[in-house]
Amino acid sequence: MTFKKILTVFGVLALAATSAFADIAYIGQSQSGSISIPPLQGWTGSLGMDFDVSSAITIQYMGVYNAFALTDTELASPLEVAIFNRDTGQIVAATDVKFQADTPYLRFLPVDVYDLFQAVTPVTLGAGDYSVVAFGFNDSQPNGNQGYCCSPYNYPDAIGAAEGMSSITYVGTGRYDNSSILDFPTTIDGGPPNRYDAGTFATPEPGFYSISAVFALALTGLSAAVRRRKSA
Repeated sequence: MTFKKILTVFGVLALAATSAFADIAYIGQSQSGSISIPPLQGWTGSLGMDFDVSSAITIQYMGVYNAFALTDTELASPLEVAIFNRDTGQIVAATDVKFQADTPYLRFLPVDVYDLFQAVTPVTLGAGDYSVVAFGFNDSQPNGNQGYCCSPYNYPDAIGAAEGMSSITYVGTGRYDNSSILDFPTTIDGGPPNRYDAGTFATPEPGFYSISAVFALALTGLSAAVRRRKSA
């Protein structure tokens, strides 16, 4: 294979690996078409979105909503996110993640414009009832809240829809409290469904590892070709 062909294959595989990166749970609103950013709210307590799992899934990334992602990829204030078991009210081990202010984090563009992500040690969620809860929002780093401020807001399922997560049922319940730390909020929001842009998570997309492996092979081939050209 010529050096030019290797570069072509490398570019195609890079595009494929980028487009097949992860399945995201609650997706931060985009501003494409008629969809607009949800009304912003400086709520300072914990905000949760409920979901049920029918068969085991693997969590590999935890994420938080950044309302200003299009103009600033870093947070103005620190945020924290975790997945709670709704039956016990306890955090699922290894899902509690802190996001610091003025720190760059991963973004899954163009799939999810407004959320920032951190990789975590893979966590298996078994069948059960859960809530993804985020804390730390304020007037400087607001959450999104459809139904707050003005009405009506007729949002599509972009806030609550999954990218390929067939094992998840989105209950549509939001919950909140006035806590000063991340905890399991017990006050059920009156709606509308999928109300908040606050916390989220992502899993590897089917085929992601195989694509990554081929991508790595392309890198190896490219490196070998460069070495041959230099020694020629």
